[in-house]
Amino acid sequence: MAVIGTEEELRALYGAPSQRAAAKVIGHLDRHCRDFIAHSPFMVLATSDGARLDVSPKGDPAGFVQMEDDHHLIVPDRPRQQPDRRPAEPVAQSCRGAELLHPVG
Repeated sequence: MAVIGTEEELRALYGAPSQRAAAKVIGHLDRHCRDFIAHSPFMVLATSDGARLDVSPKGDPAGFVQMEDDHHLIVPDRPRQQPDRRPAEPVAQSCRGAELLHPVG
């Protein structure tokens, strides 16, 4: 199996994203993002220090993730969701990402 180490290697394998897909990438939380986040009862928070990766599920009633502004989320850290993690660990990580989900119907 080949290891892809650069964006150029990825593009050589898969090609460039379509204009439609590229247009979905924005650098802020718009009204559609805010509405989706407000209705999401579940998220997965991923952090990495460059060597290790941690993915933590988080859930509470819809609205548990708050938006500080157009670029920052506020996510509660519940003891039941992070039994072995130091509270400051997500803040100290060099790379963070989140995936928010909500049921349809």
